[in-house]
Amino acid sequence: MLTLTDVLDAKGGDVAQAESTASVREAAQIMRSADVGSVLVMKQRRLVGILSQRDLVRRVLANHLGAEETRVGEVMTREVVSAAPRLSAVEAVDIMTTRRQRYLPVGDPAHIVGVVSLGDIMHCATHRLGRDVRELVEFLSHSHKVTEVDGLAVRPARDLPPGDNGEFWSDGFGG
Repeated sequence: MLTLTDVLDAKGGDVAQAESTASVREAAQIMRSADVGSVLVMKQRRLVGILSQRDLVRRVLANHLGAEETRVGEVMTREVVSAAPRLSAVEAVDIMTTRRQRYLPVGDPAHIVGVVSLGDIMHCATHRLGRDVRELVEFLSHSHKVTEVDGLAVRPARDLPPGDNGEFWSDGFGG
């Protein structure tokens, strides 16, 4: 089972943060420097919100607010759910899609250990799936005398009875 700890191990646990009193420009510069789409908003070392690129567009740019004058705490998303590191990636995706929350802080509000995005989870899951498929093909090729691998279709060598034309199709059809 893929957990948020696995995702953080794969991507790294750096956390981009800004104080709620920082300007929106400062937060945007932090996002750019860290190459991330959000910053966690902290007040006295405790998570109080998140500011995402979407927040910048919808709450700052669309309302013609000044980037220097506007404080992060004025435009951040306040109702942010965080998740335990042991939470499964499937459960995390369910929370994120249900709440329409693209970024999920990992840890408790007083001690955040990382942030995952839907993209981080998908990247890690597809990487793990690819590894599992390669391992399965390797296993099958050694334990079942596989002679050819064609994409995901596997055609094993068999001891064939006399008169069999030797065709075996991975989808279960054929001679």
